[in-house]
Order: sequence, then C-alpha cells, then structure tokens
Amino acid sequence: MDNKVLFKWVEEIAQRGRFADLAFNEIRASLNEQVPERVFLHVHSYLSQVAALHGLLWPRRQASLPRGDKLRETLGVADSSALNISTFRAQLVAEDEAYEDWLNELSDSNYVDFNLMPASTMTGLGSDSFHRNLDPETFRLTYRGVVCDLKKIHDELHPLQTAINRWKREHSPW
Repeated sequence: MDNKVLFKWVEEIAQRGRFADLAFNEIRASLNEQVPERVFLHVHSYLSQVAALHGLLWPRRQASLPRGDKLRETLGVADSSALNISTFRAQLVAEDEAYEDWLNELSDSNYVDFNLMPASTMTGLGSDSFHRNLDPETFRLTYRGVVCDLKKIHDELHPLQTAINRWKREHSPW
C-alpha cells in the first residue's frame, strides 16, 4: 500500500478513535443526569464509532482483508484487542434484522428497553429480558443478549492513539 494512502487510513482510524472518546465522555456525563434515553443515545454513538473502527481494522469484504492486516500490523493491534467487536458489530450492521431476530427469539416480548443498573438487580428477569442494559459501574453493556465491555474498549483507544501519533511522525509522506 502506498504510504500516502496508508497515512490517510491511519488518519481515519485516529479520527474515529477521537469520536469514540468524545462519545464515551458523553456517556459518563449523561449518567449523572440519570436520563436513560440520553445515556443510550451516547452509547449508540460510541458503538457506531467503535464499529467503524472495527470495520477499518477488520474489514468484512474479502478484497479489503489485506488492508485490515496492514493497518493492524502498522498500529500493533492484536486480533485479541477489545476493539475486535465482530460479534457485537453484527448487531449493528443490519440493525433492523438483528432486532427482528432478537424479538423472534424472546420467550416473552415484554422486555426492558433501557436499564441503567446491573441486570442482576432486576430479580426474576433473564439476560435476554433487556434490550439495552448498561451497568454504570463497570460500563458493561448488554444489548439484545450480547455483552460488550465499553470501558475495556475505551482503555484501548489511548494506546492506539499513541501508536498512531508515533507512526504518523515517522511516516509522514509530506
């Protein structure tokens, strides 16, 4: 891959990381307000940016796989990284179909849409009873039964930004 093109890919990853960081900070701030819809607005914004990052680093299209390999190698991102949210990304790619599938699999369609506490505090409900559940202490999100550790992902954004900045200083094509 040409260095100028690679530089642009790296810049896009950096921008998506900054967007994700801003959204994560908004999640924290909105938790203080205790308005579930505002919290989950920012959760969805955060997930959108993390899904975009995932797509840049782990593309689905066969022809793009070498690009993902090159970007992960360049930035030192391991396949075991918390940024590798392939299972969770599937929930976001075809949102309507994933929602439909989840609804069809529920034993009882009377689910909790927004929950801002550990799911275990809601006795008598299974983990599939929550459309969106965020534990505000651990930042573990359960979304339609799929768990995503938002804090763990956020913790990987800073080393990624450091790697990006170092790489850009050493490989500027201009």
